[in-house]
Amino acid sequence: MGNLRAHRGRLAPALMLTAFAVLAVVAVFALSAGPASAYTGYQHGGAVCANCHTVSTAVPPTNADCATCHTGFTTAHAVAGVASKCWTCHTPGQDMDTVKTNAAVGGCGAASASGSCHGSAGHIGSTPTTCLTCHSVTASTTDPNGSAHHKTAVTDVQVKALLTIKTSAASIKLKKTVKVSGLAKSVQPGYVVTVLVQKKGKTGKWAKVTAKPAKWTQATSSWTFTYKPTKKGAYRFQASTPVVAGTNGNTVAIPAKVTGYKNLTVK
Repeated sequence: MGNLRAHRGRLAPALMLTAFAVLAVVAVFALSAGPASAYTGYQHGGAVCANCHTVSTAVPPTNADCATCHTGFTTAHAVAGVASKCWTCHTPGQDMDTVKTNAAVGGCGAASASGSCHGSAGHIGSTPTTCLTCHSVTASTTDPNGSAHHKTAVTDVQVKALLTIKTSAASIKLKKTVKVSGLAKSVQPGYVVTVLVQKKGKTGKWAKVTAKPAKWTQATSSWTFTYKPTKKGAYRFQASTPVVAGTNGNTVAIPAKVTGYKNLTVK
């Protein structure tokens, strides 16, 4: 009986040591599993920890670290005037295809409509679904493509010119009126759309009849022009806009734009 008690007394410390050893192993696995799974979730483009965490894994990467792979992007972008980091807007490894769209849901339009970045209404002449009509989006991980979202300020944002033209009819009778219209995007008040009217002569050459400014409505980005021919024959119309200086702090001008011709037969 005494020997049994002594044997049990010797077993208790041994069992305790075994239990502590098992707990230690479990703890090691638990600690290693956390960072491993977190790393997998944020891993992208074949990057390894050292690509972004240049000091240690406890220190978040800097914009300069991101720019080593994502070349061509600025590293001092500000959102609403407040300095931000790349991950202020982006989650590492996220699929950007749906973000780089003109859709009202899930793309540029969603950000505009929510007011989180661009205000609830945007600027005059814009709508939540027309961002890409004038503004560029990032083309790839190394090409910002003039995207306003990767510029240090609005002073270096390139705005695309937009100008379209159409006629209300391809053929009309003499003394009737034709309506020429289209779209012209600009945030500049006093934007001018000029319509050139030409008539084909007997030799087949086109000669200028007149060139007058159209009526441009900034709120809808549309323009209209009416013309009443005085002679029968073949006519054609062409719209153009001049270079427009940058506005709202943007020093980059909107380039000039010229449309193709729209033909009209007057009987």
